[in-house]
Amino acid sequence: MSEGTQEEGVKSSVVVDRLDYIARILRGKDTKNVRWAGNQHTPNTDRTINTTRTKLNISGTLTIFKIIVLSGSVARDLYVRVSLEDENQNFKGDICYGYIETSKSPHGAGGLVVEVGDFIRVDSWGYVSCIIQPIGTILQDKQVAGGWSGTNEGSLDGQGKSRVLQATQPAAGATVTITVPTGARWALKSLQVTYTTSGTTATRTLNIRYTDVVIGAYLRMIAGLTQTASVTNRQYHFSKSPVRDTSVQGGAFVQIPISEQDLIAGQTIVVDAENLGLSDQLSAVQYHISDWIEI
Repeated sequence: MSEGTQEEGVKSSVVVDRLDYIARILRGKDTKNVRWAGNQHTPNTDRTINTTRTKLNISGTLTIFKIIVLSGSVARDLYVRVSLEDENQNFKGDICYGYIETSKSPHGAGGLVVEVGDFIRVDSWGYVSCIIQPIGTILQDKQVAGGWSGTNEGSLDGQGKSRVLQATQPAAGATVTITVPTGARWALKSLQVTYTTSGTTATRTLNIRYTDVVIGAYLRMIAGLTQTASVTNRQYHFSKSPVRDTSVQGGAFVQIPISEQDLIAGQTIVVDAENLGLSDQLSAVQYHISDWIEI
C-alpha cells in the first residue's frame, strides 16, 4: 500500500509540474530567475524613520534578498527593516532587519511567495548620509513557499556602535551637559575632562552624574580627590576600571570607576564640581560610548 501511495504521489507531482509548465508557455512565460532591484532609499540623518516602497510587477518566489550601499560609509550607524506588504500595504511578513556594517548588511534567502502588486517596504533609522537599495532574485511565475531565513538583529543586539566624541566646551563657571539624542540609547564607557580652578579659595570635588528629565539626578560618580584653588589643567579619567587611584601623576588624576548602564534619549551625562567657581574652567571633555539606535 505504501509503495502504491508513493508512486501515485510522484505521478501526481509530475502531472502538476507539466500542467504548470504548459500554462506558463501558453502565457508566454517560462520560469526563470529575475534579478530584481527596488527603489533607491535615502535615510534621514537624525535617527527618525524614513520609508520607501517598491511595487512588484511580477509574481513568483523571492529566493535571495539583500540591502546594498550605493554611496556613503555605513558602519552600524544605520538600522534597516524590510517587510513585504500586499497591494493595500497591509503587512505580510518580515524579510530581514538589522544594522548595516562595512562588510555586511541585512539579507535573506529561501522561498518567499510574492504577487504582482505587492510592495517591498524599506524602513530606516540612522545618522549617516548615504543611499541604499534593496535587491534580490525572484523565481518568476513559480511559487514555492517556506524556508525563508532573514537577518533578525534586534536594535540593541550586539555591542553597539563604538564612538569617541567631544563635548562642547562650556563657559567659565558652567557645567558640561551631554544629552542622549532622540532615537538613541547609550552606554558610557569612559570620560576624560580637564579642570582648571581659579584663585578663589575653595575645595572642589569633581563628579559625573546621570540625570533624567522627570526624576533629576539618579546616579553620581565622585572623583574622590579634591582640587584646591589655582590648579591648572588637571586631567580626570573616568572608566570601567575597578580600581580608584587617588594619586596625582604628572598632573593627571586617573582610574576613577564609573557605572556603565543604559542611558535613553533625553537623559544626560553632567560633568560638574562641588564648589565650582565662577571662573573655573572645564574643558577637553572627551567620552567613549556604545551607541544603539532605538527603534
